[in-house]
Amino acid sequence: MAGTCRLDRPDRHRDERDRPLRTRRLPVLEAVRRTAPKTGWRAWAPLALAFTLCAALGHLPPDASLRDIKRAGLFRVCVPAVASPWITTDPTRPGFDIEVLRVVAQRMDLGMTPVAVSEMDNGINPRSWGLTRARCDMIAGGLAITGVTRSFLDAGPVWGTAGLVLFSADGAPLEGQDGTVGIYLVGTGTDRLALGRLLRRAGRAAQVFDHPEALADALASGQIEAAIAPPDLEVTTPGIEISDLPAPFEAGGAGPGFWKGDRSFSEEVRRILRRMEAQGTLSTLRQAYGIASPTE
Repeated sequence: MAGTCRLDRPDRHRDERDRPLRTRRLPVLEAVRRTAPKTGWRAWAPLALAFTLCAALGHLPPDASLRDIKRAGLFRVCVPAVASPWITTDPTRPGFDIEVLRVVAQRMDLGMTPVAVSEMDNGINPRSWGLTRARCDMIAGGLAITGVTRSFLDAGPVWGTAGLVLFSADGAPLEGQDGTVGIYLVGTGTDRLALGRLLRRAGRAAQVFDHPEALADALASGQIEAAIAPPDLEVTTPGIEISDLPAPFEAGGAGPGFWKGDRSFSEEVRRILRRMEAQGTLSTLRQAYGIASPTE
């Protein structure tokens, strides 16, 4: 009948206990809701977080390496006991590296103390030299600027040429020859394990010498058939010629090494070295010690 209300008709939005029914979102509508662009503060929250992190990183305090060294009044340099011409035992000619770093220390109004580390003379792996920040502030002594040294040091700049060459009769190569090869390693950073593998592949026995004069005498007397040493080795034996070794033993750059992270100290030293290079101070010291320029 028109105008009448059917009270017994169930409510489609409530259950039999008169509780509101939960609505089901259609999958399409749910997908639209999830992919709809955010509005208000939620849209800017990720960007605000990124700016906050960048600002925090930009205000990190600088390293205190230079400040701590100035407070101490000196910096310590780990060096091998002997690595001529880079490090010598002659107090009047202490070596190229020592003289360079003395000038650097004077211009910084600081002292400089060499710390002799015997492990640097005979150690095969540079990581086994026992070098720590507590022991020294930088490393020198003919340090070869190679991938080995850069793996654990902030190495450079190059201030001279270091490396190894082969001394042999008529420039004969390592392979296909017999006899013992004498080895004299100066400076640090040479991959001695790789050098040992090179000799084993060539089938050559090796004898290590502590002094270049002893190596040159052994070559002259026939005690050894060939020698691997720096190119400035003084050899007077007739018929001995110099030839290059394969990488990474060919002559390359040598320079100082700093601890990674000591940026303020390393940048100050490098600034002074650039000035010394421009003023000709490094060139004069290279000539005095017979060291080739990195550009030669």
